[in-house]
Amino acid sequence: MYANDEEMAFKKIGNRGFFEWLEKNARITPDKVAIRSIDQGKEITHGELFALSNRIGHYYESINIGQNDRVALLSNNSIEHLIVYLASLAYGCTICTIHIEMNASHFDQILGGLGARLTLYESGHKIIEETLHDRDGEWIEL
Repeated sequence: MYANDEEMAFKKIGNRGFFEWLEKNARITPDKVAIRSIDQGKEITHGELFALSNRIGHYYESINIGQNDRVALLSNNSIEHLIVYLASLAYGCTICTIHIEMNASHFDQILGGLGARLTLYESGHKIIEETLHDRDGEWIEL
């Protein structure tokens, strides 16, 4: 289904069992819904999930995120949040999810103690906009 030159970065270092599960489902049932968000009115198929995971894994590799490097994920629950979480799990980095609203009073302490090399965030939250200027590392909007 995928050409050799698109071999996923996390085949090299990530969670082999989970990667194989993503790959198998994409091969066997590419058009079957893997994740459905009733709240958002969105869904993603196994084929789409595998392709997005592949892109995320390649991106991590391109910026030298390695096994057990910390990646912070600042968002509320969403289909995008789950896709990034699953891709990160398969790749092998340590994904640290921070629910923005639940952790607002301790946000600065949590983020400061994390030491994340990369922070992925959901826009439109005042606390994130205020923190963007005070932290090192790369920040990317989801």
